[in-house]
Amino acid sequence: MRNAAIEELELGWRSCRGTRSSLERRGSRGTVYYDDKINGMWLPSFICRSLGINVLPRIVKVYVIPRKDEDVRLLRHFPFLESISVAGNRYADDGIKYLSERNQIEELHLYAGLYVTPSGMAHCKNLTRLTNLSLGGRCITDDDLTKLALIPNLKVLYLYHAPVSDQAGAVVAQLAAVEEIQLSNCPIGDDGIAKLSRSSSIDVLTIYECEVTMEGILRFLRNNPEWEWSCGSDVKGYYRKSDQFRRKRNP
Repeated sequence: MRNAAIEELELGWRSCRGTRSSLERRGSRGTVYYDDKINGMWLPSFICRSLGINVLPRIVKVYVIPRKDEDVRLLRHFPFLESISVAGNRYADDGIKYLSERNQIEELHLYAGLYVTPSGMAHCKNLTRLTNLSLGGRCITDDDLTKLALIPNLKVLYLYHAPVSDQAGAVVAQLAAVEEIQLSNCPIGDDGIAKLSRSSSIDVLTIYECEVTMEGILRFLRNNPEWEWSCGSDVKGYYRKSDQFRRKRNP
């Protein structure tokens, strides 16, 4: 019998490998491809049959490309999920609603291309164990971020390629539980990070290719001496590529 220690699964829920179903293995990660005509209810038995086992593996992490929101319901086959990543180019409010039924989730990553409205974000309030949230794409706005206050244990927030403004800094600063913020390719500038510094809970702020200037960084450090700053450059060291601020806490 083949080793069945698969903990991560990628579900290619679209015809990306022709019409034949397959399960490929790479260490503890597996990838399932299937044709649009196949009913997803076969998923558990197909995985078990492909691995030569009788019981579905304890899968804790899933990356999924759904054809439609209802496909997300198939994740109920995996009762031990802790991390879910969703990609696609479509509206996803109902999908978020279905995900919110999996209240044991600790990490949720919604990749660029998904359209999520404030109503969709409100469903996240049921994810009481969620600590790590990634949001990407042009659909994420300042108003959407206000819904994050409904998530009681959110610790890490990652925003990328999101058209949020400097006002987002003030919104996020009010999230009492958040300890780490990562901003990547967002139009947030000097005023935005100044507003983030008002948070009493954030200890780490990482900025990657946003609109923060060196003048804004120096002003931030003058006004907030309890923070330390470090920067990363591109591979050749020609220009500043990322900035990280860490709050100095007394031991």
